[in-house]
Amino acid sequence: MKKTFALILTVAMLALSLVSCGAPKDDFVYMDSDLVADGYITLGEYKGLYINPVEVTEDEVNAYVVEHVGHEEEEIATVERAAADGDVVNINYVGKIDGVEFEGGSAEDQDVLLGSGSMIEGFEDGIVGINVGETKTINVTFPEDYHNEELSGKAATFDITLNAVYDESVFEAAEQELLLEKMEAYTADADAVTADLVWEQIMENATVNKYPAGVVDSLAKALADNQIATYYSWGLTDLSMLGMSEESIREMMVPEAETMIKEELVIYAIAQAEGMTITDAEFDAKLALLAQASSSADVVVTPEEYLKHFTRQSVETKIYYDKVIALASSTVVDTPAE
Repeated sequence: MKKTFALILTVAMLALSLVSCGAPKDDFVYMDSDLVADGYITLGEYKGLYINPVEVTEDEVNAYVVEHVGHEEEEIATVERAAADGDVVNINYVGKIDGVEFEGGSAEDQDVLLGSGSMIEGFEDGIVGINVGETKTINVTFPEDYHNEELSGKAATFDITLNAVYDESVFEAAEQELLLEKMEAYTADADAVTADLVWEQIMENATVNKYPAGVVDSLAKALADNQIATYYSWGLTDLSMLGMSEESIREMMVPEAETMIKEELVIYAIAQAEGMTITDAEFDAKLALLAQASSSADVVVTPEEYLKHFTRQSVETKIYYDKVIALASSTVVDTPAE
């Protein structure tokens, strides 16, 4: 399940606090614009949605299989045949450049879903056709934009030994386990699960036509600066050791920033379409809760102190989000539209 808006917004607020000096300011005031009429966002359906909380996708099943198969206590069924596209296999491999093993290029008992694209191009295709117990050497080339610059564009060989091909039943077992987990989560907190699924669908149904000027870049920079500061606090002052640079981290944060801004556009566009407003009492109550949540045993954050670090709009966004989710959840239907 995708992360909820509440978590995303928390990250955004933390990032904004890093760049604030004194009272923070908003880069864009959503309620000052008619977001739909001004062409920022096209809303899809957000009422009368059909939500099935116990479906799992093929991608979820595949990821679960690779993460869990071979790492569980119970014995996993295998088949004695050559590896084929779509199989989950267990391999050992040793990577070499110019005949010399390189750091991070070798592994044992590695589970791989063939065809998933989780390995560099050519690696998974090279496994197809290998029989269990056999070793094969394949030739590949690391992509030019590979995260480790020392390997970018380099030709390499991998000696691959196929340890096992898992039976297809692992996919059925994984699907059943995922369904069970989702059903248990729904039973434990049906309202929260419904809210997550409703919000996910609302986001999928909406389309961003344009972003407010400068907002994505500003947020991406704030998120990147936050991440960079975290790395430095760990003592990782040389980002190249992670295959990254300050510039590449900022580029990586652009999609995250776009998603976060899209969420805010959707929230405020629905609020405008439904004529939603916020009373002083609602604002004060939410502000008090946010301040309390930001407090610790050592530091008590008052509502006044909270607003020194976060904007009024950030509080309003959370309130409007709650209102949007309440509206959408109350109109969920039991059967899909024909």
